[in-house]
Amino acid sequence: MDDTTVEFWIKAASPRVLRLILRANQPAPYSVYGKWMDQAADLRAKGEDPKGDAAKALVDDLYAFKPDTVVAYGPFVLDPASVTEAQLELVKNPTGYNAGKSDFNKILVYYGETAASLPLVLSNEVDYSTHGYTPSDVQQIKTIPNLKIFTGPTGTGPGLWFNQNVYPLNKKEVRQAFAYIIDRNENATVAMGEAGKGIQYEAGFTDLQVPAWLSQADIAKLNPYSKDWARAEELLTGIGFKKGNDGIWVDDTGKKLEFELSVPSDFADWLGSAENAAQQLNAFGIKATVRGYPSAERATAQKEGKYQILVDLALYYNPPHPQTSFNYYLNTPRNAPEATDAFKGMNWSWKQIDPATGKEVYIPDLLTAAAAGFDFEAQKPAIATLARIVNEELPVLALFERYSTDVINYDTRVSGWLPFTDPIYQNNQADLYIAKQLLDGTLKKSATGDGTFHTVYPYPQPPNYDLNLFTTSSLPVGLGNPSYNLMYPPLFYYIWADAAYVPAAAEGYTLESPPVTAEPTPAPLPEGVVNILTVKLQPGMEWSDGSALTAKDLVGTYNIYWAQNNSVWTYLQDVVAVDDTTVEFWIKAASPRVLRLILRANQPAPYSVYGKWMDQAADLRAKGEDPKGDAAKALVDDLYAFKPDTVVAYGPFVLDPASVTEAQLELVKNPTGYNAGKSDFNKILVYYGETAASLPLVLSNEVDYSTHGYTPSDVQQIKTIPNLKIFTGPTGTGPGLWFNQNVYPLNKKEVRQAFAYIIDRNENATVAMGEAGKGIQYEAGFTDLQVPAWLSQADIAKLNPYSKDWARAEELLTGIGFKKGNDGIWVDDTGKKLEFELSVPSDFADWLGSAENAAQQLNAFGIKATVRGYPSAERATAQKEGKYQILVDLALYYNPPHPQTSFNYYLNTPRNAPEATDAFKGMNWSWKQIDPATGKEVYIPDLLTAAAAGFDFEAQKPAIATLARIVNEELPVLALFERYSTDVINYDTRVSGWLPFTDPIYQNNQADLYIAKQLLDGTLKKSATGDGTFHTVYPYPQPPNYDLNLFTTSSLPVGLGNPSYNLMYPPLFYYIWADATYVPAAAASYTLR
Repeated sequence: MDDTTVEFWIKAASPRVLRLILRANQPAPYSVYGKWMDQAADLRAKGEDPKGDAAKALVDDLYAFKPDTVVAYGPFVLDPASVTEAQLELVKNPTGYNAGKSDFNKILVYYGETAASLPLVLSNEVDYSTHGYTPSDVQQIKTIPNLKIFTGPTGTGPGLWFNQNVYPLNKKEVRQAFAYIIDRNENATVAMGEAGKGIQYEAGFTDLQVPAWLSQADIAKLNPYSKDWARAEELLTGIGFKKGNDGIWVDDTGKKLEFELSVPSDFADWLGSAENAAQQLNAFGIKATVRGYPSAERATAQKEGKYQILVDLALYYNPPHPQTSFNYYLNTPRNAPEATDAFKGMNWSWKQIDPATGKEVYIPDLLTAAAAGFDFEAQKPAIATLARIVNEELPVLALFERYSTDVINYDTRVSGWLPFTDPIYQNNQADLYIAKQLLDGTLKKSATGDGTFHTVYPYPQPPNYDLNLFTTSSLPVGLGNPSYNLMYPPLFYYIWADAAYVPAAAEGYTLESPPVTAEPTPAPLPEGVVNILTVKLQPGMEWSDGSALTAKDLVGTYNIYWAQNNSVWTYLQDVVAVDDTTVEFWIKAASPRVLRLILRANQPAPYSVYGKWMDQAADLRAKGEDPKGDAAKALVDDLYAFKPDTVVAYGPFVLDPASVTEAQLELVKNPTGYNAGKSDFNKILVYYGETAASLPLVLSNEVDYSTHGYTPSDVQQIKTIPNLKIFTGPTGTGPGLWFNQNVYPLNKKEVRQAFAYIIDRNENATVAMGEAGKGIQYEAGFTDLQVPAWLSQADIAKLNPYSKDWARAEELLTGIGFKKGNDGIWVDDTGKKLEFELSVPSDFADWLGSAENAAQQLNAFGIKATVRGYPSAERATAQKEGKYQILVDLALYYNPPHPQTSFNYYLNTPRNAPEATDAFKGMNWSWKQIDPATGKEVYIPDLLTAAAAGFDFEAQKPAIATLARIVNEELPVLALFERYSTDVINYDTRVSGWLPFTDPIYQNNQADLYIAKQLLDGTLKKSATGDGTFHTVYPYPQPPNYDLNLFTTSSLPVGLGNPSYNLMYPPLFYYIWADATYVPAAAASYTLR
């Protein structure tokens, strides 16, 4: 189309073609390969067959071409003269992609397979290695203090393939018995140590992606097949099998159950898995032997079905999509039940029954639908059906997922590694989680580094290679990750955490479809309604008093919210029950906030308890009464006077009022509650305690989970207890400096920018919060974690990171006529000393520590700064009235989780009201600003409106990007750090099964229930030493100053916090930060029109 734009005309749409174009394939230089490129184009134009003689001759000629140099567009390029059998070098390509961002001048690549690489790793000669180290290797590596093992997902793992021609493996009861017999966690540990994770869901694809592709309702239907020999025996005896006197099971014909497990003997981890599976089967009474064969024969074994049980891939996720995995083992040539020759592979029938509907489905049709087009939502029903069938029928039994054992060397030569909690580490090796950090300049030369980055890879050995990018013996292509991508960066990165392609060497992409026949026009929306959000509740749910949970409860709750003048009604015109499980929310003002309030924040109350007031409120609404009028006020007063003596809940637990004391209370099991059957616990014990009171309980192992904000010294004490782990998860919040524009010279952006260069934000974070503070990187106006999800790579590149640079600060100040006095204090252009007061809530210990450190750094630079503490109860007044010079307050705020929340907090009324007609203008930062990218004037309230208008997040991104640029340039507030939680998790005293901190659920903050979800879905289990009680601690309302009314401000159930409240009243949907989606819980689904 033009010099920077290419169209790909796709005739068969699928996720695979998107992957191939956007991520897998990189351009080669026309300057080198133009001859063959032109010839190929001519042949295509003539309609030649790519398998014909002309194309073959072209390719043969291309393969014969042996260039003596490498031409690359990345920041590094291979130096052919450096290549030896032992090592080679990539040298700096100064004009390459992002070359200016790279702190390195050379990449040194050692040659080595795993065994040869280990001595290099142990001697600190390697900064990053992707080899698959054995458990014993890993233990050696861990003895070196600065070496860290990253066990990241690969999306792959072995399992058992059951040949359907072998009786009785063609009976699903036998396959299910195998699933109950084999302890998959044990199998994973034996085979891979820490790098093996036993399969949890048996959904047919990687566990990590199950929540992204299956609804909570679909996940709930999956059988986890936890080890249960009694259940295995029950299945086998149920089909007429029995255990012989010799301890070996026999089938219904009297034949012993004896099977051979065939496994590639040169795949050490698979071999270990097979041997362990055989041991477990033998221990149960099914005779199993292991037969090794060369992996070179895998394709033949798969296709010809020359096995009884085959150990092969049961998870395969490249390209990253569930259909990849299903297609691998359910489709030809590995499973060909309708083949006309003898080669039927596994021979598992393509005609299956969907367990959810009882109807017959055809597997090839489902496989096609699961990857048709680019509408992933449209693919999900087929994927869910395949998952149900695979989970029920178990044509393959996935054993474990293989995680990488990548070695990262801290600080010998390289610094700046992102923490393992960063979403980039959800990417596997193939998706460049390290190459990206090298390419975008995250990684830096360490204090002891020489500017060389060392890696190791089994590259093609001389002389058996060439420098041609298209041959199978290509050395550049054979250099693997990260080296190849440092020469040839991808067009786009694929980010697993949010299943999105992010620009790299390409700037962006668009997808266009041909015109289609128009759908029938839907019925017009009611007047004044812009969207209708339809929520379907899970069917069959009950309250703890035995009444059904229906739409009547949910609508009634919103009627009471109306009478309470709840803010949700500023967005709503009506709430309507369509049937017992379906509610329509008629939205008059669309925004992400109303979606959050309805789907995640608000839970139903029981009509059986509050029906009187629900009905009265409905009547008042129907009559057109004012919710601020006398009738609504009388209703609410009467409701608040109601003091029930019991709690009615729909979760798996319910508060026992008789248990409440000043020291503790109990939630007891509600056997008919949501997911009650999945919970391994019979009681939740909640201790009372603010942070200081909770610490002794935590240190004495009396608490399984605590959400308190512990100080750095508290954290050090907690870390002395071996089974206590601190999870420092994102909160989306953090303090910063608000500059009052009425105070000269704080109204000059150069002064505010100088502050940014003066204050070391990482130091500030550490002083204030220890490990739980993360200095702000982007200064984009909202949480760093979400910047890559909302801003393009090009927009991020335009942001000034304001790294500490006192020389630059001095340059800015002298540039506007300021100078440093003889006493070391800076003076402005009028000769007045730069002296400022930082006002901070004195009862917010972390903010106070931040303010004091900021003042120390400013004083050290020569700007006199003092700290004034004031009661946090006066915050709203200070913000609104602008009674400060510099205010320490929230500069990041992310609840609901959307960038506009943060911008709106400090840029809009009442905290910033430059056009107010009274004296209360707050910060008084002008709403008329210049967009640095365009030079045009913009109006901040318009941008704030556009940034949260409707539900099309893509349409909001331009306004968000503009706000980010302006905030980054003008710095009306200077964000200092993001506060991370210091949540304490107690391993194995009473609770086991905690998901690893690398799981995407930990990207959620406390408010988004990363622990409550694990309790509600049955992930957490009673430990071997547990008594079935889960202990937590929270500063709940103290007796007698509480009631059991769900609508009062003194409500004890509501005041129990997280996770207790949500164990009684599970959310309709979870919000998952990793992919910015709402996932069903107490509700089954939602639709929006």
